[in-house]
Amino acid sequence: MIGRRSCIILSGPIGSGKTRSLKKLVGDLAASGHRVAAVAQPDIGRRPDGGALGFELELMEGALGALRSERLPLARELSPGELPSTGTLTLGRFAFEPESFALAAGFFGRVLAGPALPEALGLDEIGRLELGLGKGLREALDLCLAAAAGEGGRAGPRLLICASRDAFAVELGLLAESRGLAVELIGREGLTAGLAIALEALRRG
Repeated sequence: MIGRRSCIILSGPIGSGKTRSLKKLVGDLAASGHRVAAVAQPDIGRRPDGGALGFELELMEGALGALRSERLPLARELSPGELPSTGTLTLGRFAFEPESFALAAGFFGRVLAGPALPEALGLDEIGRLELGLGKGLREALDLCLAAAAGEGGRAGPRLLICASRDAFAVELGLLAESRGLAVELIGREGLTAGLAIALEALRRG
């Protein structure tokens, strides 16, 4: 059984269904009356070859059977030959909005400072920005790990984290285990079954 002080990590490439699965789990939990907070990174559209045109940051908070959601601009695809301006956060072919990442950290900070902690927290697409560069959602990730580990003196929420590659999933697992969290890694092939198990365990509390 997935208990408190636990972290479920979903691993798979962009387009494998992690974001959709995270959003469904958050929505189902909220509809069941559970308190939940999560940050997803849905794409804003796809090219004919399947590549993403860019991404938004979606802040989701569920309580009392309802789910509130807010979307912010996050990343756009650089045009061919375009050079990003000085200080722009880039990774691959995308330029990111650092302000949106800061708002995500503020969102979790507010939620975790409330009188009642969420029962579950979700983070989407943790990868090289966070684990290699210490940027992106790294501040939000650290807040969530600390809360799940009970470092604030309260029983922490469970975590659901999506990793963009298997190597990042392993690194995330080690990071979570170093905070005393029990980790379950779910790859692309086990996504549907793994989420069903996670949902049932979270519902049972």
